[in-house]
Amino acid sequence: MNQPSLWLTKALQDLLEFTVAAENAIAARDAEVVAVQQKHNPAIGENQEKIAALTEEIEQFYRRNRKNLETDGKKSVQLSCGLVGLREPTNPALQPLNPKYSWTRIERAVRRLYRERFFHKAKAPTLDKAKLKSELTADQLAAVGLTLAAAENFFIELNRLAPADAPRQVAA
Repeated sequence: MNQPSLWLTKALQDLLEFTVAAENAIAARDAEVVAVQQKHNPAIGENQEKIAALTEEIEQFYRRNRKNLETDGKKSVQLSCGLVGLREPTNPALQPLNPKYSWTRIERAVRRLYRERFFHKAKAPTLDKAKLKSELTADQLAAVGLTLAAAENFFIELNRLAPADAPRQVAA
């Protein structure tokens, strides 16, 4: 064997050795990660179930007692551990007033009242829902069989900066 072939053979053997060592290290690491995940998954799952149940309970409590909780016209209440309340979507979806209303029926009503004003020009005429939402009032939308789906969404924002030793307040 000539000198370059010897060097290349040795280099490939080294490369194979390093590759196998790296793969073995990755496999060992992955096995440890799986073991750690399996160790902690029960506690994580249990806490996630508790979080979901308590979030639902807090939302129901808030909705039942919102008149007493909301002050100064705010739809939320700031507490030491976080902010709780309701938000309206920033871009509510248009939806038929009545589930029996088809979009074809709504398009006919819009065309009857507003002609082509709310229909796309460049493609086959279809409703320009963004334009409808921005230009028509709730009454005008209702006249063509539409309403804005602006249901309030419950939210909780935990204050992670609240001191851990802060006294817990319990409702009477």
